[in-house]
Amino acid sequence: MSSQLALKLDAVVRQVPGVVTLFAASPALVQSVRALTAGETSLIEVGSDDSGLMITVSVGVDADAQAPVTARLVSDAVRAAVDGPAEIHVRVSRVTSA
Repeated sequence: MSSQLALKLDAVVRQVPGVVTLFAASPALVQSVRALTAGETSLIEVGSDDSGLMITVSVGVDADAQAPVTARLVSDAVRAAVDGPAEIHVRVSRVTSA
């Protein structure tokens, strides 16, 4: 379930205005192991505990867009795409000229 949701969220985040690219939220080694064992993997990390979902997103944003505003738009888009409570962490990993 969480891998399907993560793949869905990849597509949602890529559509957010100001997002130029999506980076792996997990370290490269973890991503490689997941790819080898599970096949197609998401760049977004989705986990859960008793209080709900824990979602981590790492994005590159356009220099013409304000990074905090873009991060908020990403958070809002992710929240709208999930059902129930979620703790969402958005990391701006790079600001680039588009």
